[in-house]
Amino acid sequence: MTRKLIRVLLVALALMSTNCTYRASISADYPVIDEHNSRNALDWAGTYAGVLPCADCAGLKTTLTIREDSSYLLETRHLGQEDHIFVEQGTFTWLEGGNIIQLNDGTTHYQVGENRLFLLDRRGRRITGDLAAHYILHKE
Repeated sequence: MTRKLIRVLLVALALMSTNCTYRASISADYPVIDEHNSRNALDWAGTYAGVLPCADCAGLKTTLTIREDSSYLLETRHLGQEDHIFVEQGTFTWLEGGNIIQLNDGTTHYQVGENRLFLLDRRGRRITGDLAAHYILHKE
């Protein structure tokens, strides 16, 4: 009875050590790296538009064009005041992680999503709550 138990244990140990060795060799030859982010996995360059909330007007009609050379063009109009167009040009930088861009004003951040830009709050977080859908620019 004990010889049978020892054989079973030896076979089990042999199988376990073979399995571990096999997995180790796979991971050494083919490391699993998940570096997907908005910058390298999405077609992010283009023009995005929407109406953002405004404290003293009906809304801010916003058009933001971001280009592959890291330049941008931002056009903002107060609804009801179509003759006043604010235009800003500059460069943007990708923040660490490759999912958020920062405009050169240093305070405006957008999270880049699939055909959408999410305007982030001053702390760099997504805006939540009832108005969250109003802080999204959609790709044209």
